[in-house]
Amino acid sequence: MRRQVEFYAFPSTISWQITNSCNLRCSHCINSSGSPLPDELDTDEAMKFVSELAQIGVFRISFTGGEPLMRPDFLKIASYAFQETYW
Repeated sequence: MRRQVEFYAFPSTISWQITNSCNLRCSHCINSSGSPLPDELDTDEAMKFVSELAQIGVFRISFTGGEPLMRPDFLKIASYAFQETYW
């Protein structure tokens, strides 16, 4: 019996390193995080990016970093992402 495999013209899931900021120095981490990068998206830019992802069909975003919770606006962005991508 053959299994039917569906392919999409867009990624259904993305991993987004939302910040480089991190308060830990884990020995297993492959990222050299620490301070936020100067070109990280601000809140409005991040929410626009989420909207663009939702428009192309992305329905799952995995926020990574650094440590995403180090961003003061992380919960606002994550809540917006849930509203935009949940269907």
